[in-house]
Amino acid sequence: MEVPFEYAGISNFWIAPDTVGTLTNPSWGQLDLRVEYKKKFGNVLTEIFVDTFNVLDNQDSIRNQDLVAGSGGVAYGEPLLYLDPRRFFLGARLSF
Repeated sequence: MEVPFEYAGISNFWIAPDTVGTLTNPSWGQLDLRVEYKKKFGNVLTEIFVDTFNVLDNQDSIRNQDLVAGSGGVAYGEPLLYLDPRRFFLGARLSF
């Protein structure tokens, strides 16, 4: 028999304490790269760089729903959190 967890008037069903290991979150990896160019002009060091996060654009799930009854339209065991999509950052730095 499932007993809900109740707090502040809200009831949710959690996985029973003796079912540890029944929900396995997916393993995942992410490749990030940085390309940097440095040039010295007299006493000034100039750096220009591009950071690329999630180069392979892997947007798989990194966490699954762990509530037995689900929550927010996401059923138990379904993907809940995903990797961010590929993104780029361009930067420059001057050092005196």
